[in-house]
Amino acid sequence: MADQFEVLCNDSTRPPRLFLASSAVTYQKNGEASISNASARVVLDEAAISPSPIELLDIAVAANEVRAYGAVSSYCIKSPAEQVLKLQLTSVGPSNTSWPLTLSMKRNALVGVGMNMQARLARRMYMDLPSLDALTSCSSVAAIDDFYSPENGSCVGYGCCKVPFAGRAGRRAPIDLSEFAVSFRPGNQLDWEEYPCSYGMVVETSWYNFSTPELYGYEVLPKKLQRGVPFVLDFAILNGSCPAKGQQPPPGYACASSNSFCTNTNTTGYVCHCIQGYEGNPYITNGCQDIDECKDPYLCPRRMQCINLAGSYECKCKSGTMIGAGGECIDIISTIAKVVAGGVGFILLLVILFIIIIQKEKRKTKGFYQKNGGLILENANFLKLYQKKELKPILKSMNFIGKGGFGQVYKGVLRNVLVAVKKPINGSVLENEQFANEVFIQSQINHKNIVRLIGCCLEVDIPMLVYEFLSKGLLTEKSDVYSFGVVILELISRERATYSNNNSLVRKFVEAHKKEVKSTEYFDKEIAVTRDLEILDCLAEVAVECLGLDVDQRPTMTEVAERLLKLSRSREL
Repeated sequence: MADQFEVLCNDSTRPPRLFLASSAVTYQKNGEASISNASARVVLDEAAISPSPIELLDIAVAANEVRAYGAVSSYCIKSPAEQVLKLQLTSVGPSNTSWPLTLSMKRNALVGVGMNMQARLARRMYMDLPSLDALTSCSSVAAIDDFYSPENGSCVGYGCCKVPFAGRAGRRAPIDLSEFAVSFRPGNQLDWEEYPCSYGMVVETSWYNFSTPELYGYEVLPKKLQRGVPFVLDFAILNGSCPAKGQQPPPGYACASSNSFCTNTNTTGYVCHCIQGYEGNPYITNGCQDIDECKDPYLCPRRMQCINLAGSYECKCKSGTMIGAGGECIDIISTIAKVVAGGVGFILLLVILFIIIIQKEKRKTKGFYQKNGGLILENANFLKLYQKKELKPILKSMNFIGKGGFGQVYKGVLRNVLVAVKKPINGSVLENEQFANEVFIQSQINHKNIVRLIGCCLEVDIPMLVYEFLSKGLLTEKSDVYSFGVVILELISRERATYSNNNSLVRKFVEAHKKEVKSTEYFDKEIAVTRDLEILDCLAEVAVECLGLDVDQRPTMTEVAERLLKLSRSREL
């Protein structure tokens, strides 16, 4: 059986051409005869004509069909005494023998083109006046008037005729043709000068489209269709039939794909098909493959998604929708509910963000509190620790009363007490434990001549100090002694009280004095001349006394003024 389906590829041409290999039983013969007497019977000697293989156009495994090329037969008259007949005999299998290839009765038709002509389908290559042995035929008559004249695309008997093999009223359809040839009725060519040729062909039913210019000129149609016209062959598996339901397939069963099924033909044999939802070649293992129907974007209704299944598909509602009463997908949650849910979700998001910000701020505040010595100052009974939110109303531009080297000063009421809040500039305050110790000491000092430190706020990066507010004229003679000591230090060192990297000039100078380090190391080099060193040392002593932690031990401003006056007089001497 494999030999009967064998094909040959001629790759010497471009593109390559495909032919049936069994040339002994499948072939085409092209014959030609010159005729001088139109009424005489003409029979071509088929045995003397060399066969040629049948060229294939394509193979449709799913339809169990093969399309092949066939020639256009012609009967042309150059003059009443000079006529040329060209016929083709096509054999698709041996006569009276089962063969897998047969001429398709459903897909082919006999077509004739010409005026006052008759195209005939026969089993032999001949032309004769009687048509008793013709298998089928069709006739084309001359135009009667403009109403009955040839038209492009029309093949109803005026310039073109057509009879499908599948059967037609008043016509006899051929069955199981193994050999066939197209011939003509001789003679009756009254209009041969205008319409010199008649044509006939077995052609795929839907392929040929008649054109009126084909009626005029010599051998117009064969020249136009030099390769031929396509006709359809059916193929089947012979010497067997489909197994009954539940029966095991017989040996050599051709339907090899697991996703295939078998159908018996009208004659002998069977054919194989891929089951629904599969495509491919059912005659080989795994030849039938699943069709992905979901590649078609319009397969499922709107708002449905396509799910490919083995041999099938399913349309399901998309996420968030469901099947409604009308069979369409509708939203599970209404639009109003979506808006409400979206609003609630937005509010919850804002609440969560607010909580996160509050928690972050609390952690930040706690970190500042611990960094600024809050754990130490919690034990100071005379010192109040204020929260940042308590000082916030005071730290407004309308409450600003002054600015110094330490920072900005604001006036306000805090817990029913008139206070002055000092907001330091960056780097103007001691850090951590040292700051806490100094604030702890200052909070215990309660003297009529000193501005009392009420408390502080440690919940910021640089702590803020809260002092008792004293109006102008209420300062005593010792109120500014400490500040004056700072001024003296800045003058003799020519450095700010707080300079780079948060270094404190006061702390540095006092610690050096305690360690009995010479003060001359802190004097500005430009003023530290030999004759002024004694005066500079005296000024340094005054500054140290003014900066004493014990307020009672500090000199008064009057005493400081007297000592400075003495230094001035001694320098004049």
